[in-house]
Parts: sequence; structure tokens; C-alpha cells
Amino acid sequence: MTNQVLSRTKNLDSDLTDAHNLTEDILDHLRVNMHYRAIVEPRNVRIYGIKEVKYRIAQNFRLLKIILITLKQILGCLFVVMIYTIFRDSVKMINNYLNDIDFDNVYLTSYFWHIDRKRKNEGKIFLHPLSNAEMRANNLMTPISPPTKAEIRASWLPLAKFTFLFITALFVIDGTGFIADLVKEMIEFDYHSYRNMTVSLEECIYKPVSPNWLYAGKYILFPLGIMFLLQV
Repeated sequence: MTNQVLSRTKNLDSDLTDAHNLTEDILDHLRVNMHYRAIVEPRNVRIYGIKEVKYRIAQNFRLLKIILITLKQILGCLFVVMIYTIFRDSVKMINNYLNDIDFDNVYLTSYFWHIDRKRKNEGKIFLHPLSNAEMRANNLMTPISPPTKAEIRASWLPLAKFTFLFITALFVIDGTGFIADLVKEMIEFDYHSYRNMTVSLEECIYKPVSPNWLYAGKYILFPLGIMFLLQV
């Protein structure tokens, strides 16, 4: 009897041990291990903060603005120099023609023939009449003669300048912005622009001010007080 009980107890212990081992095995299979891993990404040196990006953009726009303003001033100066060159050459040619006898002295004017007739009457050497061959050989011409080849070659640059000024004068600049302001300042012509603006009435309302009591007492209250005393 005792042996049977002991054998059953041993069997029960072994069964419990097996069950415990089985439970441990199952728990080992079902156990979830949590591992934490800190991942350090490589730093991207090309990523900037918002303030830094804003500062860089402002710097670039400021540099671009300085360049455009400088270009505007340079173009304005070149335009002034071009106009000055035209007037300088015109005045120089007029002065040379009036004062230098050797400057383009090839025109057969009416006064020239008057001197030639006077020489003929005095019995001196005279030129009238001149043949076409003589005029071509001496490069002579009348004031209404067609331009020479040298004059045509020399007229290309002034003609180009005149064409540029003429076309520029026909433009009506209505735009706004850097280019429009540049062209307006270059041509210096009147232009019309339309703008829709809203103005508050507060700018037109007379703002109240505190009274000048010193002025009122000196020129109003004081004379009234004297008048009151004199009447009493």
C-alpha cells in the first residue's frame, strides 16, 4: 500500500516536473523580447534653418538689386554721353565750316559765282563755266548736290542714333517696375499711368487740439475784465 502511494507520488512529481518544463518551453517560445536601438543618421550639412534660408535669400536679392541699380545708372550715363556726342559733333562741324577755309570748301555757291564774275570783269582769271568733268576732277559740288560716298559712310552712325531716338520717342511707357522706370528716365517723356487707390477720410479730418489758454487769457479775458471794471 505504502509502496503504491510512493510510486504514485513519484509519478505525480515527475508529471508536475514535466508540466513545469513544458510550461517553461511554451513561455520561452511565446516570450517577446523588446530591444531598443538608437539610430544616429549622418548629418546633412546642406540643410539650413528657416532664418538662415531667409537671410541668404535676402542677401541674394540685395546683391541683385545693387547690380540692377548700377546697370541702370550706367545705361543712363551712356545715353547722356551719346546725346552729348551728337551735339558736340554738330557744333564742331558748324564752327569748322564757318571759320576754317580748308574745311569742306568745295561748294559752288551763288557768292562764289559772284566773285568769279567780278574777276572776269576785272580781266583776271575766271572759272565760269565749268564742265562736269572739271567738277568731278576737283570734287566740286553745289549745295543741293547728292551726298558723296565719304558723306554716306560717315552718316551711318548718326542715322542709327537718330533712328534709335526716333523709335524710342514713339514708345509710351505705361508699365511699372525696374525696366519701365529705367526707360522712362532714359527717354524723359511724359507718360500716363492709372492707379486705383483707397484713401481713408481720417487724413482729411481736422485733428482737435487743446486751446491756447495763454492766448485766450491775454487777448480775450484780460480785455473783458478791464471793460467790466471800467463799466462798474
